[in-house]
Amino acid sequence: MRITAKLQEMAASELADMVPQSTFDRIKLTDPHPLFKAFTVGHEGESKGELLGAGQVVKRWFKAAIEGLHARIQAGLKLFHGHSGSDDPSSRIPIGEVVGKKLMNIAGKLSSVACVYIFPVYKNLSLDVASVEADVEMEIDASGLRVVRVGDVTAIALGSSAIETPGFSGATLLGQLQAFAPTEEEEKLSPYLDPARNPFIRLGDDDKVPEPPAKEEEGEKELSPYLDPRKNPFIKLD
Repeated sequence: MRITAKLQEMAASELADMVPQSTFDRIKLTDPHPLFKAFTVGHEGESKGELLGAGQVVKRWFKAAIEGLHARIQAGLKLFHGHSGSDDPSSRIPIGEVVGKKLMNIAGKLSSVACVYIFPVYKNLSLDVASVEADVEMEIDASGLRVVRVGDVTAIALGSSAIETPGFSGATLLGQLQAFAPTEEEEKLSPYLDPARNPFIRLGDDDKVPEPPAKEEEGEKELSPYLDPRKNPFIKLD
């Protein structure tokens, strides 16, 4: 398996860890080269957006509100390309789904990060910003509107920063990775890349090449491919 990664804030291994193995296996049944992206979908601070009957407003999000938002984002939540005037997600065409999530501290702010799978037909869309569609309760104090409770999260809208501005200033793409089937050459090498099978792989700081265990003829026969420097790339000929 090969993985190509485009990263801004997140290591490839960290992004991959957000996808449960069962989910990955399910997706691979129909998509041999799945594309996953990680977005910040909310963070402590301010967000801007339309409020029915009030126009454009600024909402303040404290830690508890972000934790509430994060708790409401569930695997399987649908992704859409841009926002819609409809409140009914069933009338829209999804372009992907949420497959994992993680609370992270980014630039000193508690942030809700969602890992999403993009359906194959939409892989080439320019998607680098995210906006959550959710029901929230707010209170007004001396400094303005403050989010006090997050209700249902109905969707996540993805778009391009070239034409759209997310409600949260930091609601941007953190990284992406795409998994590919192994090449023919990688298939040939795969037995030699397994340290449990190849005694010539050096693990940690130990630079000693381990001696093949003393075995009877049958055991030595099992090791023979690994003892051939023409086949085993981990044998160094000085």
